[in-house]
Amino acid sequence: MLILSGNNIAWLLARWTAGSEAAFVRRMNVAAADLGMTRTAFTGSCGMDVGNTSTASDLLALARTVMRNEVFREIVAIPSITLPEGRGEARTTNRLLGQYGVVGLKTGTSTPAGGNVLWAAYADVYGERRLVLGAVLAQRQGRSPVRARASVWSHSRRLVRAVQRAALDGSTGPHVPHPAPAPAST
Repeated sequence: MLILSGNNIAWLLARWTAGSEAAFVRRMNVAAADLGMTRTAFTGSCGMDVGNTSTASDLLALARTVMRNEVFREIVAIPSITLPEGRGEARTTNRLLGQYGVVGLKTGTSTPAGGNVLWAAYADVYGERRLVLGAVLAQRQGRSPVRARASVWSHSRRLVRAVQRAALDGSTGPHVPHPAPAPAST
């Protein structure tokens, strides 16, 4: 479910763990409230439910919690899986995985929601390896999923690279490039 964005698996797991999707959604909303996600409301167990709403800050609160779980971290870092019964290989929907220190999290794109990605990347900050979390949401909301995906990957890539540059130069604020040196006279 987390590697391939399997909404069908989300529905199955909801029914399996709570008896019904409605019962699972109630659990999701209680868990969100417990995490302080005050601007989040779930109406369905998967990302395709148009009634699900959240904010970047709420999703980052969720990310901080789930990334503390070693098994979860291992799963979202998997780039591909071998499908059962010789059906081939399936790759993650996270195009940033394995680039720029990105070690996972979750993607989701639909016409109503636009392109969305919650990412986790390691960066060296003052010689210490730190996990940095980010969210890019609602890219090209209401437009085609193809354009939404292109936009979310473009913006996410720039953001992750900026985080890495800021970490590398040791700054604590936004990265401000140094002016290029003047060309040498001949």
